[in-house]
Parts: sequence; structure tokens; C-alpha cells
Amino acid sequence: MFSRSPRPLLVCLLLTALPLQAEVCRQDNFDKATAVSERLMQKEEALSDRLLDYLKDARAEFFAHEQSSQHLTRQGLIGWEKQAGRSLAAQTEHMVSRLERVEALEGRLMFVEDNLPGAQNLWRLLIKHCRQEDYPERAEMARHNGRILAGLTDDLKTDRRTQAVLLDTYGKEVDLLKAANQARDRMAKQEAQRQANRAKPGEAPWPGIFDKNRKFNPEKIVWKDGIWSCAHYRADGVCSQVVRVKDIPPD
Repeated sequence: MFSRSPRPLLVCLLLTALPLQAEVCRQDNFDKATAVSERLMQKEEALSDRLLDYLKDARAEFFAHEQSSQHLTRQGLIGWEKQAGRSLAAQTEHMVSRLERVEALEGRLMFVEDNLPGAQNLWRLLIKHCRQEDYPERAEMARHNGRILAGLTDDLKTDRRTQAVLLDTYGKEVDLLKAANQARDRMAKQEAQRQANRAKPGEAPWPGIFDKNRKFNPEKIVWKDGIWSCAHYRADGVCSQVVRVKDIPPD
């Protein structure tokens, strides 16, 4: 198998223009082919490790995609934050960042995919010329190295599948977290409205106006620049609480 070189290697196009009678099955051409192959294998290995790390994290991180919109209740949101260990807003930002990093791996995948055919062709050329130039041992070595490189094709297919799974799951996670944030905002506005509509002492009309037992029982009344209605009727039909429905704009 190829030795792993710790220093970065530049990807090159292998065989430079050679005189027609020049020998191709040379050590320097083997070195070039090996350098290209090692570089591609290192790139794919680092890419695969990154994807597997994300996949491992996913099992511990994801929770929103297991929910549905019907669970976007106040208690459900609190439960999500407790499970994530951070606020919904912070969790959303975290997941958006994850999604962007998985998307960014597309460039690395394409680099290996685009350069792999050229590297494979390199070994095929060396096999062909080493046989023609009567170097059977070198031809066999080139064939062996080409076989090792061919394994990258399956590795890249696996990487593609892993990336697709992560993109789909992270995408759903981000969408549902955004929906959860929107639900929380709506709840906050509704609560603020309820607080605003809650009458202060002396500001609300007498609840008995809305007594259902009376002949005249209005659904709404105008009182102190506002429209009021009964918020709660007791079992005997008497109103126990009034609410300000909306303000009347000044003339």
C-alpha cells in the first residue's frame, strides 16, 4: 500500500510531454503517480473522517426532527431547550452552522471525484508502457497500485450517501427549529396581548353587565375608549371576568 507522507503533495498531471523514444516506465513517473494517488487518498480519508464525526454527533444532537408542528407548545419548547442544553435560538444557530459545514464538504468531494479518473489513467499508462518496455515487475507494481486506488470509487460513493443523509437531516432540523422559534414568538406576542388586555382596577366595566340571566345581555360594550366583552362566565351565567378586546382609535 502507499506510504502516507506527512508533507502536503501537489496534485500534478503525471506524464509531462516526453520525446517519442523516451522511456515512460521510469522511477520518476512512478513517483509522480504515487504522489497524486497519495494526495487523493489523504483527501478522501480526511473527508470520510469528518463525515463520520458529524454522523456520530448527529445521534446525540438531533431532536427537533423527531417532533412535529403539533408539538410546538410552550411545554414542548421548554423540553426542547432542556434536551439541547441551550436556547432554541442558540440551537438553531448551531444547526445552521452544522448544515453550512456539511454543504462546504461538497468542494472536497468534487475535488477527489474530478481528479480520480486522471490518477487511475496514470497507472493504466504505466502498466501499458512497462509491459511494452519489458518491465514486468514494474507493470505488476503499477497494476497493484492502480487496484488500491480503484477502491476510492466505492469510498466516495459511501461519502456521498453519508453527506446526503446529513444534508437531509440537518435541513429538517433547521426548518423545525425555525418553526419552533416562530411558535415561541407567537406565544410571546399572544401573552403580551393578554397582559395588555387585562384590566387594571377601576379601568374595567362592571362584569354584571354581561350577566346572561338579564334580558339585555350585550356581547360587547364600549367603555373608556375600548371595546370590552366577557372573558369568563360562571355556571350560573354570571360574568366573572371581563377583557378589553381592542382599543377605539381617537377621532
